[in-house]
Amino acid sequence: MDTALQTLISWQFMLFSLGLFAAVWLFRTIVEYAIPKSVSSTLWEKLILPIAPCVMGLIVAYFAKNYAYPDGLITVSDRMLFGLVSGMFSGLTYQVVKGTLKSKIQSLSSTASQPQQPTSMMNGGPSYVPENDATNGNKSQ
Repeated sequence: MDTALQTLISWQFMLFSLGLFAAVWLFRTIVEYAIPKSVSSTLWEKLILPIAPCVMGLIVAYFAKNYAYPDGLITVSDRMLFGLVSGMFSGLTYQVVKGTLKSKIQSLSSTASQPQQPTSMMNGGPSYVPENDATNGNKSQ
């Protein structure tokens, strides 16, 4: 597999991207609560919100020297590029992880809600025969 693609699907990248998504969401929620007029601002909607994940990724990658970066990312510029790309993909990463978890949970819940038959019945094995058969009054032998 290509090294760049392998880095994009690594757990380090996914975790960093999800962390950036959560941090930007928290930042956005606080700003929009504290400054309600910012919601209708063109500057906020068209400039600050779109670049916030990238900028936050750059800042976090610069200061987080002990994060478990993928192999080969040694220098500060390597880490900052990793943070920039993680920020760019943070929204997409969140959507993919959320969709995957949602489909997994739905498949588990649909499996749990279906009644299960005993395996002996499914395999054509013997079924339960009552001691007294109520239909013809004979005793089973």
